Amino acid sequence: QQLKKLVQNVQFYWFLSHVFGICFMILSTISSMFRGQSSPSAIRYYNYSINSTIITYLIVIRQTYKTKPISFMFSQAVSLLRDDNVQYLLLAVLFRMLSAGGMSSATLYPFAIIASFHTIVYFNNNILNHLPYLSKTKKNQISKLIVDFNKDYNERGLYIAANLQIMLITTYILPLVKMIVFFQLLRARYFFSNLKTIILFTAVIVFNKLRFDQNKYTKSLVEAYDARVNQFLHASPMIPQNVKTLATEFRSSALHYLKM
Repeated sequence: QQLKKLVQNVQFYWFLSHVFGICFMILSTISSMFRGQSSPSAIRYYNYSINSTIITYLIVIRQTYKTKPISFMFSQAVSLLRDDNVQYLLLAVLFRMLSAGGMSSATLYPFAIIASFHTIVYFNNNILNHLPYLSKTKKNQISKLIVDFNKDYNERGLYIAANLQIMLITTYILPLVKMIVFFQLLRARYFFSNLKTIILFTAVIVFNKLRFDQNKYTKSLVEAYDARVNQFLHASPMIPQNVKTLATEFRSSALHYLKM
């Protein structure tokens, strides 16, 4: 009876979607390593993973705003963008829309890290006690391990996820430089791949700006990276002065954008 009640709860499908998202992320990563991210299997597993991720955020957002009228979504669009779940959902949807032709598995890692902690907490609170063939003592031991792990590593996991989100920017910097240096922007054959790169780069920048505004881990990491870059620019005698000036101006513009 308790299991039936559990399965009928929408949170159970939220949990399953997290599990599927993690499993397919692993398969996508393995396929990308051995067959390339553009291989049919890598794309298929990537899509399964990101689809599962999208479902988890749709469930959470539905539960959060189910009492609100549809008009609320349109009248409070700016407020909605401050919702962490809405931000992650929009990013995941964009990744799914642009996944044809292959996507880096790295785009799945922040979602998977966050999902991992949600999964173990849900398992501990709702599933562990219903498992057969386990003594109460064993269940208590497993529960304690989960609680201790979550207590010790949850904050560290969120910090790593924030770092991976920032590092996604570097995924698209090299392709952007390449298309400029080799004049690929002017070649029709590269139009769609270049457009995809530009859209993804812009989306990741905007996403990290939103996270910078309201997430202490992202803010702390960005400030730490900025301090390192600034120290390197001023300490290295090997960097020409004009490059230092250009880098400083770019840094100032980036900081101005983040603090807007």
